[in-house]
Amino acid sequence: MKKALKILGIIVAVAAIAYVVCEIIQFIIQYKKTKDGLEETASKQIFSKKKKRKEIVEETLNNNIKLFEESMVAHGAKLMEEFDEENRDKFELRPIYEYKGNYFRMGFLVFDEGEDPYIIVNAIDNEKFAKIGIMEEIEAYPYDMTAERINEVVGEFLETEL
Repeated sequence: MKKALKILGIIVAVAAIAYVVCEIIQFIIQYKKTKDGLEETASKQIFSKKKKRKEIVEETLNNNIKLFEESMVAHGAKLMEEFDEENRDKFELRPIYEYKGNYFRMGFLVFDEGEDPYIIVNAIDNEKFAKIGIMEEIEAYPYDMTAERINEVVGEFLETEL
């Protein structure tokens, strides 16, 4: 009978150990699922924030390029619709403007991947080259300037000789 009780005790001990091991394994599995779920949620939130920021940057950039062009016209620049029509359409370039014999085109450029874009002003003082879209001077400005600063900058570069 003692032998039977010892065997029964061993069986109970092994069963208890097996139960504890199963519980630990279940805990680890649940922890991993929770951790993976949290990581996935965090990753989605980061992606969403990056996407939203990218949309805001693009909207601000496009708006401010238009403000640059509107300010140029307000300062007396003239839109040269017939200049560089083919390349403008082909390469989705902005139109060219003329002011006192100088020619300007707005655009944007990202200097380093992952960095914010810059609004660029291409310029040339040669009408022949401007007609075919060749520009030689470039000025770069932060994409997120205020409307007031854009107006100041446009006034400054329109009056500067190339």
